[in-house]
Amino acid sequence: MRDHPDVDAYVAAAPENQRHILERLRARIRSRLPEAEEAFESPVREPGGQGKQMPVYKVDGEWTAGFAFRKKGPMLYIMKPALLDEYELVLGRNRSGKTCVDMVETDSLSLESLESIADEILSRLGLGQSSSAGSA
Repeated sequence: MRDHPDVDAYVAAAPENQRHILERLRARIRSRLPEAEEAFESPVREPGGQGKQMPVYKVDGEWTAGFAFRKKGPMLYIMKPALLDEYELVLGRNRSGKTCVDMVETDSLSLESLESIADEILSRLGLGQSSSAGSA
């Protein structure tokens, strides 16, 4: 997989306290989804225009995963809501929205635990699996 220059610039422009997590998310996605194409685009178009652009990873032309920096912290996007649903209890309040995981340490989840869960989800996503969750 080739680096997309806009993704490089996006990570470099992120708040300093989020960059290392974004770099690790990028490496995780690329490692678990080696067939994915790295792109920089708006995953959802807003009415009358284009939404915010972010790093996305497409498999067979379909957006599968992505990441972003937000005020509240780094986010991992998994475009298989049913897969994320299986991690609802484990993720707790770190699950925000249908496709988002807040990669921010909480009282119940350390960053290390979140990264382990992300690894498991991305591995299953890469294999197209859907079975019981929460071994992380």
